[in-house]
Amino acid sequence: MNEQKLFTLGPPLTYLVSVSPDEFANLYLRLIRNNKDAAIRMLRGRKSQTVRDFFNEISAVLQFPHYFGENGAAFDECITDLDWIEGNAYILMLGEADLFLSAESVEQFAGLMSILTKANLEWLTPNQYIPRHRPPTPFHLLCQCESTDASFAKRLRQSGMQFELL
Repeated sequence: MNEQKLFTLGPPLTYLVSVSPDEFANLYLRLIRNNKDAAIRMLRGRKSQTVRDFFNEISAVLQFPHYFGENGAAFDECITDLDWIEGNAYILMLGEADLFLSAESVEQFAGLMSILTKANLEWLTPNQYIPRHRPPTPFHLLCQCESTDASFAKRLRQSGMQFELL
């Protein structure tokens, strides 16, 4: 497994890894231990089956500001800011990815994934809209599936989202 891809700039946003939940938890601990300057956070697919649930989960995991409006525009704004979290990379790890937005339409899924994909690109030039003197920063989503043919991978394909296996 080439974990260093998670710490490189640019696309793709999404990487899939076919491991058990326990192996994914061990990977999370290893990544945190070996990359102390990175902001690595774990999201739970079972706690993100609807858009509303996802906004609750992501805002808790990333400690979004109190003014987070729990909608797409507010999510877009917060995910490309992250001033309150220091890190030389932002890695979101999504456990049980098959359950992620499983109660939502493909359009809802594609909409949120496109916001995350846009964030991956915006972190290449983090000072473009607000001068903060921040360096380009890797931003990626690492998703755990039991199999690479899982429903999450199928939803990514249906949405036209690019991804790589790790």
